[in-house]
Amino acid sequence: MLDGIKVLDFTRLLPGPLATYILAHLGAEVIKVEDTQSGDMTRYIPPITDGKGAVFSFLNAGKKSLSLDLKTEEGKTIIKRIIPKVDVIVEGFRPQVMRKLGLDFESVKKINPKIIYCSISGYGQTGPLSYKSGHDLNYISFSGIQRMFISDEKGIAVLPQIQIADISGALLACIGILDALFERERKKENFEGKFIDISMVETSLFLAVESLSKFLGTGEEPKPFGEILTGGATCYMIYKTKDGKWLSVGALEPKFWENFIKALGLEDEILPSDAVTPPDDSNPAYKKIKEKIMSMTSEEIERIFSKFDIPYEFVQGYKEMKEHEQVKNRKIFYKVKDTELLKLPFMVEVKTPAPELGEHTREILKEFGFEDKEISELEEKSVIRTIKK
Repeated sequence: MLDGIKVLDFTRLLPGPLATYILAHLGAEVIKVEDTQSGDMTRYIPPITDGKGAVFSFLNAGKKSLSLDLKTEEGKTIIKRIIPKVDVIVEGFRPQVMRKLGLDFESVKKINPKIIYCSISGYGQTGPLSYKSGHDLNYISFSGIQRMFISDEKGIAVLPQIQIADISGALLACIGILDALFERERKKENFEGKFIDISMVETSLFLAVESLSKFLGTGEEPKPFGEILTGGATCYMIYKTKDGKWLSVGALEPKFWENFIKALGLEDEILPSDAVTPPDDSNPAYKKIKEKIMSMTSEEIERIFSKFDIPYEFVQGYKEMKEHEQVKNRKIFYKVKDTELLKLPFMVEVKTPAPELGEHTREILKEFGFEDKEISELEEKSVIRTIKK
């Protein structure tokens, strides 16, 4: 639990907010710093639920919004008065941005020598590409991951349907922050602050460790859609059923493959070695399996397969997944006001919904020693944005 830990969050969009979402669920007080005009762009990205973008509402539940203009000297002064009393800073800009504001790690460390400062960027804080703009697709294109979603041979170029670099960046950022907090606890007075440089190009490679490790070992590039786990084996494939559903089969081990072909009644026609043969119609084994599954409804398959030990699942949408008894039993979703959130096993539930822009500005400034008169003057100058309650 991170009770008592204060996090100053300068991030927006997906990677940083997901990292601080996790920290908030671990009990940290997350102060989301937003400008006074529009704030985080995801506030306005459809679909809009409860007046805010659904992605924003999800990623920013449990956080507080501090709205101020960092382009003004007064705005920078406010942050510099807050910094000595926080434990962690998370930012997601290109390297020059925080430096221009005088809020880079070296500048901040002079104000708070024990600060834990995490920068999340596309290419990292150093190197010839450190200042280059980009998004998830660009980072995984650079890292080599997107190459596995393109087949020149088949004329296929597929965009991953999740944000690989963004999400891996968020997760590794959390690990780095937690490691630094543990180091601070262990070293006590000898802790000298820590800078965590998260490159989403680099973190994305951890999600490709299976194919990357093979490349590092052999020097051979992975074959798009052609490796055992990426569409190159009959035993690890998705098949269509008679009633139009999709069946995923992961019969990698010999015992599972044996059970799979027995369940289909093809044990006299399919060999153990057919498991890793290519899934195309020129392969008799694959063609027989495909045609057999195509002749069966999902109900028939469920009835038969449930009697065998086979790794299989029907491909579901989110709605089916949420309504399944397994998910209900695990209670992984919960609601805060009108927003449904995802709970991990080691996390507590946050109690407050995503904040309105500037909702907590007054509360936060008072917490950090600002007087009512001073806050009102800052508001009159449009340095801060508050919400009257």
